[in-house]
Amino acid sequence: MANYKLVEQDYEWLDKIIQTTTSIAALYQKLFILEVNGGKDTLEYTKLLDYLNIALEVEEQAYRNANLDNDKSNTLMQYILDNKVPDGFINDFESIIEADYSNMVFKRILNNLAYNVAFDYERIKKSLPKHLIASMKRLGIPNPQQYVFQAVYSGTELKRAFEKDILNGFLVFLQECTHKSDYQSFRKDLIYVKYNISFVYKFLENDLVNSKFVIPEVFTASSILVRDITQTDDDFYISLKDDYGTKAAINQISALIQVSDVDYDDVNEIFISILRECMLRSSFLFMSDEALLSINEKFHDFIESSEYIREYPDNQISEDKIILCFRGIQRDRNKLGLSSGDRKK
Repeated sequence: MANYKLVEQDYEWLDKIIQTTTSIAALYQKLFILEVNGGKDTLEYTKLLDYLNIALEVEEQAYRNANLDNDKSNTLMQYILDNKVPDGFINDFESIIEADYSNMVFKRILNNLAYNVAFDYERIKKSLPKHLIASMKRLGIPNPQQYVFQAVYSGTELKRAFEKDILNGFLVFLQECTHKSDYQSFRKDLIYVKYNISFVYKFLENDLVNSKFVIPEVFTASSILVRDITQTDDDFYISLKDDYGTKAAINQISALIQVSDVDYDDVNEIFISILRECMLRSSFLFMSDEALLSINEKFHDFIESSEYIREYPDNQISEDKIILCFRGIQRDRNKLGLSSGDRKK
C-alpha cells in the first residue's frame, strides 16, 4: 500500500505526460500508415522518426523531473486505473492488438511508471526481521540487507530481461509472417501489432526506432547478459527462465487449444491464432531442454485424455498448430542464432 499523497503538481505532471504520450501515439500512427503503404524509404518517414526522437526525449525528461520512487509511482498508477482509463481497459498483451489509441496511451504510461519504480534499499533494510538477519549472519552472510537487495534486484532485472527476450522473439516471428504469401491479407494488422508492441513496451522502443522498425533476425538474449552482469547463479537463472517461459507457453497453449476447427472460419480467429503461435514459438526459445520436454509431455497427455476428447472433439487444427510449434523449436533457435543458454561457458 503506497503512503504517498498526490499533490497539485502531480496532477499537472500527469496531464502533461498524457499530452506528450498522445503526441507520441500520433507519430506512431503516421509511421505505421507509411510502412503499410510502402513509404518506409521516404523522406517523410525519416522526418517522422526525427520528430519521434524529439518527443521521446521530452517524455524521458518529464519522467526524470517527476522524481519517481516506489510510493509515488504506485500511487500514480492506482490513480490512473481509478480515474483515467477508459471503460473496459485491460492492461495485458492480448489487448495490444486493439485499435484504441486512448487505451494504448495509458498502457504506455502505466508501463513507464512501473519500470521507473526505484529499488528502495532503505525499505528493504528496515523490513528484514532481526531474527532473520541474525540467522543469515550465522550462515556466513555478513550483510543480509545487501544480500537480499541484490537478490531482489537480480530477480527483477532477469524477469524484465525474459520479457524483453520473449517479445523480441515474438517480433521476429511476426515479421516472418508479414512475408508469407498465406498471410498477406493480414499484413496490415501484423505491422500494426509491431508498432503497438514498440509503443507500449519502452524497453524495446530504442532499438526499434534506431533500426527504422526493422526487426533483426539474430539477437543476443538480454537475459543472458543480465545473468552475467549480475553474476546470477546458474541454477537460479535456469529455474527463473523456465518458470517464466512455461507460464508464457501455457497461456498461449490454453488459449489456442480452445479454438475449434469451425472457429477458423472466422478471419479474426485466424489472425489471433497467428499471434498466439508467434508468442508460443518465442516462449519456447529460451527454456531449458528439460522444461520443454516436460511441457511437451504434459500437452500430449492432455490431448490424449478422455476429458479433452470429450470437451474438444473438433480441435484438430489447433492441435496441429501447437505440435508444429514444438517440432520447430530447434529450427527457430538456429534461425535466431540462439541456444538454450543454460550454463555459463
